[in-house]
Amino acid sequence: MAWQTAQAQLNLLQAQVDKIEQIKQITKIRYAQNAAAFADFINAQVTQEQLRTSIITAELQRDTLLGQIATLIGRPTAQGLQLQIVALEVPPEAPSLQDWELRAQEQHPLIKASLAAVQAAQKGLDLAELGRRPDFNMAVSGYAANPPWGLANNNHYAMSVGVTFPLWYAQKEKWLINQAELQLRATQDNDAAQRQQVGLAVRTAWLQWQQNLEQYRLFEQSILQQARLAYRLTLKNYSAGQATYVELLNAFNAERGAESNAIQARANVWAAQVALKAAAGDVNPNALP
Repeated sequence: MAWQTAQAQLNLLQAQVDKIEQIKQITKIRYAQNAAAFADFINAQVTQEQLRTSIITAELQRDTLLGQIATLIGRPTAQGLQLQIVALEVPPEAPSLQDWELRAQEQHPLIKASLAAVQAAQKGLDLAELGRRPDFNMAVSGYAANPPWGLANNNHYAMSVGVTFPLWYAQKEKWLINQAELQLRATQDNDAAQRQQVGLAVRTAWLQWQQNLEQYRLFEQSILQQARLAYRLTLKNYSAGQATYVELLNAFNAERGAESNAIQARANVWAAQVALKAAAGDVNPNALP
């Protein structure tokens, strides 16, 4: 995620250098027509060099993050490691909180494990309760005419039935049953606590996701569009001599800041979405719903 954001910021800086080059050409033309001071061209040149310095810093940050990714996946170096920027697609209608909570209750590994523990404890209690019941046994025997290996001409057969009752008023069995009941209650309490913790994590992640979605839509649909429109109008007015270079530079910086904030907001939405799927127990949280 950090590498993707750094790469997007780098692409933005390179595009802004091209815009400054366009502004430089306009200031050169206006200076040739005695419609602007040479200081406008110098200021545009300084702004362009500052952006190129920022590009060097952004490239260093991107390469550092790429090296960290190579280390995480077990590669000795980042040479040959190719990554692609995945476009963020915001769903028109995000799943509701109830849908995410239901998904978490059905698929979260911790909840599945606690439910299996409850079932095992219940079976342990059922087996312990069988201990208070008497045990029955039955034996059938036959006596051969030519012992010890004769199997024919058996003239005598016997059958016996026995019953075993728990002694000492079944105290041992009661203790085992009490222990199994306590174990079952503890396991049920742990299951309830686990479900509450998972539900709280899902609600927290969902609220953060919704907040990041609102910020993303605000930047993409309102602030960024207005900043781009203001820059285009100011550039047109500056070319016609109806705006100053300071006004053009302010519009350029406003558009630059809006685009940078939009990239960061997009990255925040992606990170919040991954965190939400992880909180819901998704085995592949990097995949978008």
